[in-house]
Amino acid sequence: MNPSLVSKKNKKLFLELDYLYAELDYYEEGLKEAQDEFKEAFYEYSKANNLGYSKPEEQKLETSSDTTLSTFVEEDDEEPTGYSHQPPPPEMTVEESVEPEEKDEDISKLFKKIASITHPDVIPHSEKEELKQKRIQQFMEAQAAHKEKNWYKLCQIAISLGIEIPEPKKKHLKWMEGEGKRIRERIEHIKITFAWVWYNEEEEAKKNNIMRNYFSAIAPKN
Repeated sequence: MNPSLVSKKNKKLFLELDYLYAELDYYEEGLKEAQDEFKEAFYEYSKANNLGYSKPEEQKLETSSDTTLSTFVEEDDEEPTGYSHQPPPPEMTVEESVEPEEKDEDISKLFKKIASITHPDVIPHSEKEELKQKRIQQFMEAQAAHKEKNWYKLCQIAISLGIEIPEPKKKHLKWMEGEGKRIRERIEHIKITFAWVWYNEEEEAKKNNIMRNYFSAIAPKN
């Protein structure tokens, strides 16, 4: 691929990731709201059908069998295994972190440039507290991006600090394509969770059916 095409594809991938991160933010926030409402409906359904799950504040402190539900299952491909009269563990999710295959010079160099401005030890004591906290937050985000090999995030932080980013290379494009794939998978995963499907269903009969299916999914397997 000639340098001109690499540059154009790099620009295209940056724009795509801008959109995908905005979309992911919408789905993540929507999922939290869906889980909160699903939680309330879960306890109501349990009470109406004598299924034994009760809100934490309604349980006696001395009880030994925990039937609380803190978060809600994000539907997995496999059926739940094991049962102790409580729902599956929190966040049964396939949210994958990208493990760095090897250290890369471009990522390490860019991270070091960011750290030279944002690391808590290099921020002047005379700096305003608000800016200090912003720089520390940027450092923490850059540290996470460096660990996850998230080239897009590192570049975004560098740009916000006025740091010049390197000329795009094919390996940078590959990293960003991988990040785009991860975000799309996360969004698709959210869209098939019980909480999300239930929350976005308008017909009451179908909502009840979804809740019934959820209870069936967490019931003991013989």
